[in-house]
Amino acid sequence: RRVLFRSMRRPSRRILVVDDTQDALTMFATFLRAAGATVFTASSMQQALLVRATEDVDAVVTDLAMPGESGIALIRALRTDPLSGHAGVAIIAMTAMGNASRTEALAAGATAFLGIAAGPADLVRLLAGL
Repeated sequence: RRVLFRSMRRPSRRILVVDDTQDALTMFATFLRAAGATVFTASSMQQALLVRATEDVDAVVTDLAMPGESGIALIRALRTDPLSGHAGVAIIAMTAMGNASRTEALAAGATAFLGIAAGPADLVRLLAGL
């Protein structure tokens, strides 16, 4: 566990976590902060884009199943907006929706996908390797 946390600290990562479920948002943000990351949170695509407009982040972690604009729409927006300057930012798609969502997320431009069995430690390990 300590090795995992140390790996996130080099250098300190800036991560935007997007999820419409407050419990999930809090859990992942808390775990990432404990691993040494600076974490920004948003509960919708619109909030995420506002955060992205003012904060430089190394990675975006997004739920795919959100009301209104989905995580897929967010991934596409981040990948295609020439003004955002983040066409190359790492985007981690997370969902409990299954393999069809994996295919769609990766096709939209996600860097990686974590499914229902993934937990906060899996996310930290993945981000440490990026």
